Amino acid sequence: MDRRNFIRDSALLATSCLIPVKLLAQDSRLAEDSAQATALSYTSVSQVQNQNCRNCLHALGDLGNSWVGCRLFPGKLVAAAGWCKMWAPT
Repeated sequence: MDRRNFIRDSALLATSCLIPVKLLAQDSRLAEDSAQATALSYTSVSQVQNQNCRNCLHALGDLGNSWVGCRLFPGKLVAAAGWCKMWAPT
């Protein structure tokens, strides 16, 4: 590899590291009828007073958003107003 190619490739690599991971990830919202959701009785709107994904121990990310991450559903977003039977207080 010559010096010119090395510098070009290094610049491309450094630039690619600046792309936010959020842009690379698809907005993968959990479907209520998926096998995972059904197994844990997930619903996008909680019917249990004061229990929702936003105030659950398993919630991840910015809890002010309408969709949040969840440790129980890796790679998926759940409705912040949602609920499942694994809800646990923070």
